[in-house]
Amino acid sequence: MGEMISTGELAPHLRSGKEAENRAVLFLEDQGIQILERNFRVRGGEIDIVAQDSEVLVFVEVRWRRNNAFGGAIASLNPRKLKRMQLAVACYLQRYGCVQPCRLDLLCQVGSEHSKWVWVRGFL
Repeated sequence: MGEMISTGELAPHLRSGKEAENRAVLFLEDQGIQILERNFRVRGGEIDIVAQDSEVLVFVEVRWRRNNAFGGAIASLNPRKLKRMQLAVACYLQRYGCVQPCRLDLLCQVGSEHSKWVWVRGFL
């Protein structure tokens, strides 16, 4: 089971992001995905969730927005963030010597915490 991260002492914008990640972990676990690690960070990059989906190692970016203004959650993934994710994935694979198939997923939610998740598997 994924470890929930406390959001009590964070700034409001960071707290809502961590709450979204906590909800994403619960959603993924309900789908049978095993959470391996959260917030894998390296200099210059981060992956929100590292998980196992059967034989595939999955790197998940979680995006949450209150509304669809400015394109919503999916549109908030800009080229700079994509580069940071790619760097973190490369470092993770190198650090742990992973040779299994892997994919990058995007898990988005717009609106309240009860809104439906949009799960884009293998978006990159």
